[in-house]
Amino acid sequence: MTGMTGMRGTPGMPFPRSLLFVPANRTEMFARAWESEAQGVIFDLEDSVPAAHKGAAREALVSLQPPDGWARPIYVRLNSYGTDAFDLDLHTVASMTAPLAGVMLPKVERATQVRDVDAAIAVHERPDRRLALILLIETPGGVLRVSELADCGVTRVTAFAFGAEDYRAGMRVDVLDPALADFARASVANAAAAAGVPAIDAPLLQVDDTDRLRDAARHARALGFHSKFAIHPSQVPFIHEAFAGGGDRAWALRAVEAYERAARDGHGSVALDGRMVDEATMKRARDILEA
Repeated sequence: MTGMTGMRGTPGMPFPRSLLFVPANRTEMFARAWESEAQGVIFDLEDSVPAAHKGAAREALVSLQPPDGWARPIYVRLNSYGTDAFDLDLHTVASMTAPLAGVMLPKVERATQVRDVDAAIAVHERPDRRLALILLIETPGGVLRVSELADCGVTRVTAFAFGAEDYRAGMRVDVLDPALADFARASVANAAAAAGVPAIDAPLLQVDDTDRLRDAARHARALGFHSKFAIHPSQVPFIHEAFAGGGDRAWALRAVEAYERAARDGHGSVALDGRMVDEATMKRARDILEA
């Protein structure tokens, strides 16, 4: 797979482990987003904004200004490609003076769609601000063709994300069975890894269930996700805890040291804590240390 931009959010910074959703029409929530611990913020123009309020939401984004010293990435979730709302959203993004990192495209299903959106963004974006593109995979068709999306060749694609609720609705089930959910999530995470970009897991809608959030975030990490959406600032610390990898980092340091000692002695592998460490293991260890 070629042409993707790698696992970064803004130049010189790792991709965010947490991305907080904020409805763009709820201006009273903006201050709370700025004050949160989230490593990135997504202002939403799509599902969380009623049709009658989308105009006001766009006006709010045009005048959006983060506090002085703000250095975390800001994204905007657009409405679906091919709608009048999408075109209005792109005009809004082009008019924003806030430091915008990129946009997120919902209900992505085909590579041709991604290439068309890439061209549309190129027409509207400012010459001094190249916008990243996050692909939100949230339909059965998107999951079915996710490998095609991974090979779309659009260099502005910076991450893949999974949307559980729309996927559940598309599958016409009341509750997303864990096996079905893992199939879809693993498909998205695998395609993202093949494309060389991070994967973002769906948010947990049960805001007060911290135990469930911990378990969900840890499981997402085990499936290959690098970060997770939040819908409330209180969820962010638990997401960071699950994706921080403090213990893994300590192991990675020891593994690199042990492997390098073995390599100096002419060995291609070494046992560490009962686990064989070889070049493939080293790739993961170095990824952890660079995160």
